[in-house]
Amino acid sequence: MYSPTDRIVDEYLILRCQDGDTTALTDLIKRWQQPFQRFAMIVTKDPDLAADIVQDSWIKIIKGLPRLRDPVSFQAWAYRIVNNRCMDVLKKRNRYQEVTTAPSVKSNPIGALEERDHIQSLLAQLPDKHRSVLALHYLLGFDIAEIATITRTPTGTVKSRLFNAREKFRILLEGGEEKSTGDSYEPARPTNSGSLASSF
Repeated sequence: MYSPTDRIVDEYLILRCQDGDTTALTDLIKRWQQPFQRFAMIVTKDPDLAADIVQDSWIKIIKGLPRLRDPVSFQAWAYRIVNNRCMDVLKKRNRYQEVTTAPSVKSNPIGALEERDHIQSLLAQLPDKHRSVLALHYLLGFDIAEIATITRTPTGTVKSRLFNAREKFRILLEGGEEKSTGDSYEPARPTNSGSLASSF
């Protein structure tokens, strides 16, 4: 999670970057390269594509840093850039590729795979926007309002996507087949899927 110490360090580095300090920029990239890469990998399911997305995102982040008025907002602002780039690339890829349905857990038994690999394979079967909202909430610790800001989506839609993503993940985890339910929202109820945060 993003600690107060991390926030202070980033604020300092961003202010130095805005003053033209290239060493501070290098340090900022080192601090955030892996988190951005991990997030992009979860959303795209493709390490090479994730690497390209993060590289493109850094170009936009670096260009935008001088105009970032509040260094405190860097984390949400930067993740919005990475998330938007992920969504744009996936839309373009899906537009020019034949869309194929991921195999269900029943037709693709995990055999000797470790639990972590099993979790990743289940996440890969979720829609792009559902993987994104799960990663933002459980992996990165953003709350509903922050996710709404990052994705530029109404809070009600975020709640709906998060609910449906959890339900679809639970169904897959229990060995069923997920069915598209749109973005309808129902009150959350207890599930047996455990903490998604510990599963990433």
